[in-house]
Amino acid sequence: ADLIADGLRALRVNGRVLDGAGVAGAAVQVLGNSALSSSAVLNTVTDADGAYELRLPLKAGVAAGSVTVRASLNDRAAESDLTAFTLEGVDAVLTVADLTLSQAPLPARLLLSGVVQDASSQPVPGASVTVSSAALQRGGAAVTDSDGLYTLELTLIPGVTSGSLELHASSGSGSAISNLPFSGAIPGGTLTVNASALRFSRLVTFTGVIRNATVPSLAVNTQIGIYAGQTLLCNSGVAWSVVENNAVGSYTCAVKTQTAESFEASINAVGVWGASSVTVTVPAATSGAVSTVTQDLIVAPTLLRVAGTVLDSGGAPSVNSSLRFTAAGLEGNTVALTTDARGEYVGYGIVLPGATSLEVGFVVRDAGNNVSSRSLTLGVIPNTLMERTENFTLENRLPGLARWSASISATSTPAVASSGALYVTTAQGVQAFDADGAPRWTFPHGSGAVTVAESGTVYVGGERLYAVNPDGTERWSFGFGSGTGAPAVGADGTIYVTSSAGALHAIQPNSSLKWQTQIPGVNAQNAPVISGEDHLYAS
Repeated sequence: ADLIADGLRALRVNGRVLDGAGVAGAAVQVLGNSALSSSAVLNTVTDADGAYELRLPLKAGVAAGSVTVRASLNDRAAESDLTAFTLEGVDAVLTVADLTLSQAPLPARLLLSGVVQDASSQPVPGASVTVSSAALQRGGAAVTDSDGLYTLELTLIPGVTSGSLELHASSGSGSAISNLPFSGAIPGGTLTVNASALRFSRLVTFTGVIRNATVPSLAVNTQIGIYAGQTLLCNSGVAWSVVENNAVGSYTCAVKTQTAESFEASINAVGVWGASSVTVTVPAATSGAVSTVTQDLIVAPTLLRVAGTVLDSGGAPSVNSSLRFTAAGLEGNTVALTTDARGEYVGYGIVLPGATSLEVGFVVRDAGNNVSSRSLTLGVIPNTLMERTENFTLENRLPGLARWSASISATSTPAVASSGALYVTTAQGVQAFDADGAPRWTFPHGSGAVTVAESGTVYVGGERLYAVNPDGTERWSFGFGSGTGAPAVGADGTIYVTSSAGALHAIQPNSSLKWQTQIPGVNAQNAPVISGEDHLYAS
């Protein structure tokens, strides 16, 4: 005890280093200095019998701890397991198991330190901190001091120099978890790792219901996203059910936050049936608290409801006839239905935001290919249910019977849309007719053949390539510096057209150029052909 300065209590460590017999002159080092005074001399050399002894002063107030002893000579080394000690009286005596030198690589060690804080960034004394990792020989544990600080000495598996640590902190006021990567450890050496603050969190649960204000129908495919500023806190699907003939969707979204103060969050319901956004205030709470924020939302989509009856040519209900109504302003463009046993049908189309009118085309067909069709224009009243009754009587199709005719100066073959509308290029531009032959509109541009896309958009060439809406208004035009021929439309909506400059062009549906390539000798009057194998041909 006389060797211990200032009356500090000491840890006496002793043992032997062997290689069949005692090894003289081996270097011995004690690891585990978190319990030892800064004045401790941690190194010694074995005597002629391979024995060693170290007297190490302990930190004030330390009555127990654990250390590891490492021995080395030339290229051989050995290291003890982590060995615990308990102070009894003035000194604690620790006899370490014999260390046998070998040429196996020494493990690297990590000296890990950090701080535990609550959600208000205040230190948490007395918190339990544990560390686990597949890179460690064994996990570690510590308790934070009065400043929330902790230190852990960890031993890696021999040969491991990098990895990730999982840190857990807990106390009566909360818990925290963090993953800490490390690299650069040296076998036989000690790597100092400073962890970011382990900060306790609290749980906020957002919950509520969503209702469809337009119709008592499910607003399917609706998603909930909750944001704090631009940061997504959590997202959730919506579980829909029918309660008292009204569709009600419920959502629950839970998130952990390290913010103790109150904050604003935006709850957004988004789907093809409409959107809704509400800002809520999350109240302040301490670490470990559970807060619930309840907020209901309403979606009010604009819907077109079409119902009616289909009769055959004899006036009887037409059963299992197919009916399609199409408009560019509808979600998915087309709604397909089948008549029931009474020849009746009902269907809903979701009107896209921003649509002010709909050019709706109807086509009804039975198994015998008897058909009825019509087109109409509807004004859009946003966020309402627009109801329309349309009854049809199918007409017998007799071979060679002309249904209607019109006298025009046509310059191309006609094109027919799925709505039944017919488009043809004339000396005056593109003319549109209903399925019954009634003129609809004239677009004063274009000189080549017309092509109609699945969306209902009409494309025509000439001095420029024109995209025309089903109501006859221009959507866009694209100039090539030379005349163009008839366009072709791919399955993805891409428009392909040749020009008199000897090039084949691919245009996106939004009018941007996708690509172009020169084809010497190509005839601009010929439309490109798209094969079923996604090949494109131009002549």
